Amino acid sequence: MYIVHHIKSHYRRLCRAIAFGKKAYSGYDWDYSYSIDIFKFSLERLAKNLEEKGTHESSSDSAQRINMICKLMDKVQNGDYEYEYYAEMEKVYGKSEMTFKDTGDGSQEYTGQVWEKAVDETHNNEINSIETKRRCIGYKKQERADILVWKLIQHNIRNWWH
Repeated sequence: MYIVHHIKSHYRRLCRAIAFGKKAYSGYDWDYSYSIDIFKFSLERLAKNLEEKGTHESSSDSAQRINMICKLMDKVQNGDYEYEYYAEMEKVYGKSEMTFKDTGDGSQEYTGQVWEKAVDETHNNEINSIETKRRCIGYKKQERADILVWKLIQHNIRNWWH
């Protein structure tokens, strides 16, 4: 009985090492998002383990909470809140294009953003003003979501392993 348990234990450790090894191999140490990916991968494995072996309601609740936090981590890491306004802007004003002018020395200078459905330059400037305000709101939403995800982790992390 002890030998079977010992073999199963080593097998699980080997599988875990291979899974983390694949994840580690695909990233770079200088990229902070790589560290977040590894942490999220660990949380996802924990949630799966809690779902499979959970005999208590608290295990199921913890797994659901971990999965929710992992989804929020994805949204934060992808900048979903920061850029969600842009799709709405394109629905109303069409696609936008950044414009540049040649400075004469081989480089270019940014001159602005032109919207497909802008009637004239004044209308385009109004759209750009709206876009600037919406972008600021998006940055603030992104920042709040980033703070929230780490507060949720901080609040819950010690209870996930009990």
